[in-house]
Amino acid sequence: MTKMQRRLWIGCLAWLLYASAMNAQSSSLIQEGETFPSLWFPSMTDGVPQHLEQWRGQKVVVHLFASW
Repeated sequence: MTKMQRRLWIGCLAWLLYASAMNAQSSSLIQEGETFPSLWFPSMTDGVPQHLEQWRGQKVVVHLFASW
């Protein structure tokens, strides 16, 4: 196997792994009309847990981010 063939096989394998990961990820997304999982978040002011269910029936924006 030549160096070029090896690179081609590695590239194909990487693409297949990426494609399968994207397919698995997209199937777990919440669709419109589905219930959001029961979550709680600490309050920004005093740290008291705020359950998402207390806003049932209202529009809520959940801003999730990572600080890495």
